[in-house]
Amino acid sequence: MKRDLALDSLKVLLAVFVVGIHSYFLNGSGTLWGDLLGNGLFRVAVPVFFIINGYFFSRVLAGESLMPWFKKVFFLYMAWMVVFLPFYIPGSLTVSSFARFLKTLALGYHHIWYLSAFILSGIVIYLLRNRSSRFLVISAGILFSVGVFLQYVRAYISFPQSAINNLLDVEWISRNFLFMAYPFMVTGILIRRHSIQKRLSPGLVWSLLGIGLTLVFLEAGMNYAFLKETRHSFDCLLALGLAAPALFLAITTLPWTHSSKRLSDLSMVIYFVHPLFISLLVDGWGIANNGINITGWTLFLSVLIVPVHDGVRQLLSRTFQPLIATG
Repeated sequence: MKRDLALDSLKVLLAVFVVGIHSYFLNGSGTLWGDLLGNGLFRVAVPVFFIINGYFFSRVLAGESLMPWFKKVFFLYMAWMVVFLPFYIPGSLTVSSFARFLKTLALGYHHIWYLSAFILSGIVIYLLRNRSSRFLVISAGILFSVGVFLQYVRAYISFPQSAINNLLDVEWISRNFLFMAYPFMVTGILIRRHSIQKRLSPGLVWSLLGIGLTLVFLEAGMNYAFLKETRHSFDCLLALGLAAPALFLAITTLPWTHSSKRLSDLSMVIYFVHPLFISLLVDGWGIANNGINITGWTLFLSVLIVPVHDGVRQLLSRTFQPLIATG
């Protein structure tokens, strides 16, 4: 079976971007270049992942039921939540710690929020599957704008009421299934529904990508200039509204194909396992975390563990597939 080599390669690159964010590449938001990458270029990763999800989610929308997709993705979500359970299980049995535990179970631990958002956004989109493209465009634009607005309010405004500040201080206020997953999944769905990649010339698409990435760097540079005394994480950049779709469309212009799933599996391993590698490298092996070292070691370990990941996945599939199929 032929696969899109360019798209699979892009997924590996995007997973590496996520590692760069979490390993504070070039000292993260503490330096100009760290900010331009960690709060700029690298932030294109998750939106493009959601666009890819939306592009292929069209197959789910064309089916008779949402349940096969839901059970498959929910099982994946719970499997990774079990893997990372030692990182968020309560150390004491208090009401507040148990409440945080339940919140983490619902929203996803650390990077696994992506799967939680994917599931919830997929359900919403399925319920809206008969709505017009116009409705989807408007709703996605409004929700994305709200997410960007909340992101900038979190970063730039301090309210006298501590309760408001505490609420805005949590990342999921602006980075969630409504304000990030839904807009970009809808983008992927509409690209496929209207064959946008066939309507735009490759030259125009690559030009839009150049403009989009330039705007990402300018926006990240502006935020660094105004907020360099404090560290802030920017998941929802306004420029991502252009850069992310343009990057996906640009990749679709490349006619590369292959027949292996290795790159796709590698991207999954890098994305989902990298926090374990970072913890092992920094806390276990004492490797200096300057971002470059950690990113390189993470890639090396990910390549080594892909066969193990494949074996575990096949074992779990044989064990739980009957339950997933009939549950």
